[in-house]
Amino acid sequence: MRVAKFFWISVFILNPIIPLILFFYITDIRPSPLVVLFYGFGIFGFTWFTNEIIISARPKFIERIFGLDKLLLFHIFSSIIALAAGLLHTALLDSVQRWNPSLGREIGSITQGLAIGLFSISAIFFTTIFTDLHPLLSKLRRWLLHSILRLDFQIIRIIHNLFVVIIVGFLLHILFTTTLEEYPQARWIFIVQVIISIIFYLYNKVFKLVLPKYRYFVEKVIEDSENTVTIELSPKFSGKIYSYIPGQFVFVRFITNSRLMEEHPFSISSSPLNKKTLSITVKRLGNYTSALRDLKPGTKAIVDYPFGSFSIPESLNRDKIVLIAGGIGITPFLGYLSYLSEKNKDQKVTLIWGIRNPEDLLKKDFFDDIKKIMPDFQLIPIISNLKNR
Repeated sequence: MRVAKFFWISVFILNPIIPLILFFYITDIRPSPLVVLFYGFGIFGFTWFTNEIIISARPKFIERIFGLDKLLLFHIFSSIIALAAGLLHTALLDSVQRWNPSLGREIGSITQGLAIGLFSISAIFFTTIFTDLHPLLSKLRRWLLHSILRLDFQIIRIIHNLFVVIIVGFLLHILFTTTLEEYPQARWIFIVQVIISIIFYLYNKVFKLVLPKYRYFVEKVIEDSENTVTIELSPKFSGKIYSYIPGQFVFVRFITNSRLMEEHPFSISSSPLNKKTLSITVKRLGNYTSALRDLKPGTKAIVDYPFGSFSIPESLNRDKIVLIAGGIGITPFLGYLSYLSEKNKDQKVTLIWGIRNPEDLLKKDFFDDIKKIMPDFQLIPIISNLKNR
């Protein structure tokens, strides 16, 4: 696994070297140190930007190595590096070339400004990595998001997806520069990169809507409590559930006329040994999750899975397993306990579950059944608001 991680990190960091070499080979430009830096920053920044589109498509052959959380974290910081490379390319422009107004320069300036704006919006609203650095930044984010702008999650997602437009803008900038007007054959170096990234993007955003392997439907909607529902999903065409391990999660999009068309991630709460249905257990926390209660059996869904690496490897022989969950974070453990009850019912397991109120203790019948099957299973609920009742 370490070798695979090293390989893909090296590919991402170093793959701009190939288009850089091809560029100098085709154009016959004399590669002085300053010229190499100028074109190097530009080509590295552009190539890394196209790589970001590929990463955002969540390719499983990379995700299964790193885990989606680390992949998205890498996506954030490598995007910053790509933008920095582009800014350094612009800073060196006047040192390498005489000022000469062209369509390529105008497009580049506009696109770079849009990129900086989108990066700023994404850094504030699409992730909390930067705003969590200080409590005041976190409060400012919540104030802007909920009180001033009142941006819906779907609007933020659409804004973030405009990075595809940024990539096209940078491509047009390159195609209309004076250098590539002199060497038009070099344009294909950059066109091919954009084509590859757009294919990944379209596969994730469009093709998955029609491919049979992703087509599911709602089998059953079970109300676990006033605020929580379990949704059972069945494959529409394949007739079987694809392999996954306990603790992994799915991206689900329900085909309705409401906000449920948004794609959201949910932990899998069913056992991998159940080959007929796939379950997610969801707590009502916002507009989207509140609408899930109104789903009807037969509703079509697009389900992409499995993702994540949160699981206990079977190869580890443990005398006792201690699981710690908080609130609705219990969901991945539901699938894991179902799996253990069929696979290794003699395993000693202690589940410590922190909840606010007694009514948050979900699926009592489920845990009663687990206790009957697994004699060494112990559930320890910690209820924070119990003393106030």
